[in-house]
Amino acid sequence: MDQNKTLLKVTDLTKHYDAECALKDVSFEVKRGEILGIVGANGSGKSTLLNILYGHPVIKNTGGYMGEFYIEGVKIKQNEPYDVMKLGIGMVHQEFALFNELTVAENIKLCKEHTRSITGLNRYQELSWIDDEKNRQSAEETLRTLGISLDTSSKIESLSTTMKQFVELARALNREDLKLLILDEPTAMLNDVDSKILMGLIDKVAKKGISVIFVSHRLEEVLGICDSVMVLRDGNCVNYQKSEMCTLKGLANDMVGAQIKRSEKNGRLIDKEVIMKFDAYKVAYPGEVLEELTLEVYKNEIIGITSLSGHGKLAVGKGLMDFYPTGGRLWFKGENITELSCRDRFRKGISVLCEDRKEVGLLLEHSIKDNIGFTANQVFHQYKKYPKLKILSPLNQKALAHSVDSYKSFLDIKFQSMKQPVKQLSGGNQQKVALARCLATDPEVLIISEPTRGIDIAAKEKLLDYLRIINEKNNVTLIIASSELEELQRLCDRIVVLSEGKCQAVLPPTANSGEFGLALSGIGGAINND
Repeated sequence: MDQNKTLLKVTDLTKHYDAECALKDVSFEVKRGEILGIVGANGSGKSTLLNILYGHPVIKNTGGYMGEFYIEGVKIKQNEPYDVMKLGIGMVHQEFALFNELTVAENIKLCKEHTRSITGLNRYQELSWIDDEKNRQSAEETLRTLGISLDTSSKIESLSTTMKQFVELARALNREDLKLLILDEPTAMLNDVDSKILMGLIDKVAKKGISVIFVSHRLEEVLGICDSVMVLRDGNCVNYQKSEMCTLKGLANDMVGAQIKRSEKNGRLIDKEVIMKFDAYKVAYPGEVLEELTLEVYKNEIIGITSLSGHGKLAVGKGLMDFYPTGGRLWFKGENITELSCRDRFRKGISVLCEDRKEVGLLLEHSIKDNIGFTANQVFHQYKKYPKLKILSPLNQKALAHSVDSYKSFLDIKFQSMKQPVKQLSGGNQQKVALARCLATDPEVLIISEPTRGIDIAAKEKLLDYLRIINEKNNVTLIIASSELEELQRLCDRIVVLSEGKCQAVLPPTANSGEFGLALSGIGGAINND
């Protein structure tokens, strides 16, 4: 196979949404077996570009696009996703495109199921049925190539976000005619170890002659695996060259057109006043089971929780939200709140923001104003004209609008109107709206999972700054579960390391990478509460 032959060629791609130009004269090409990295800040045009390449209906429904793109020299007309799939293009979406009520195997084999014919003749396909056993074996084989051991009879709705990501990737790879694989933020929910595993797999895919378009906010990953890199800013291609010619700092500056300031925590001492205590706390979250957590959380500290994928870090928030069965005991300000409902915990002063903001953190079809005020209204009737009437009272629209304006200013949320549906915002701004919703309840403790998932490097640093300010100026105790160990080290006072669902170590942020590595692997680690 000629590795130098061009597989995909894009010429002068331009897309307008009414008066807004989302893409302007973008041109590039991808050769067979080449990995092209595409980076850019939220709103730079990455999603629009991918939607065009994959035939997303939103492009056709909004007037189509200008420019051309070719697969193996053949010009491609504006089409639908099914037509694109027949061309040998597969895609792993940033937002999951899985069917929760179907099994893992059913999702992986969707639209490419193995069947058994009653007659044994291909021309009588209508007289056939799905071969569940063969589909299961095929799905398991693909998952094994990813290094994932997963019950393929499990329903998607029972899986952790990390496991859903692997199923998405397995579905894209489970075909023999794949020529181009588009990956949109595939490592956003993975820790460093799992990300490296995935990077190795992508490299193997490319060496088989399959081209890859790799979109990521993790610039070190882009430079580590990609052959070429294209930077988009405000719909324009501002840099497109071989990866060996690029630097992390240069890419970051190209993305935002300015120097990026890193968020750094000020050194400080925390009074050891216990505000929250986990006592042999357990959460039966499928794929991310928390076996046991015993931990004292100090008032006004920022404490991080990290682990390898599937080892328990995301289960803490899910348990506090009563999404899954829990065990052990939970204390808040000296009171046993184990049996309290999620609503009552919110009333005590605890707020939770889970990692899957699109599913449980936001009402995507509703306005920004409705989202920010939702929990405060449901729990405290905070924006009611007549609070004593509770749900019977109409909303105090003026008070709610004033609160939205305050959070817009404080968190620098970019939107055109507070009546705008949240689904129209960029990932970073959606995360800020979800954070504002939690802050509107005036919590004393905020548990937040994967706060920077799926947002660009500039928005990430700003969000880390906001979390630090919320902690230091608003006196909110933060518990942050994250795969991004480097971010936790810059932000936290202590970091809890889980392994196999149990607390392996509590380390200071200054601990070296070796200590964290041993604790993550379950080999070493020590409890250190200082």
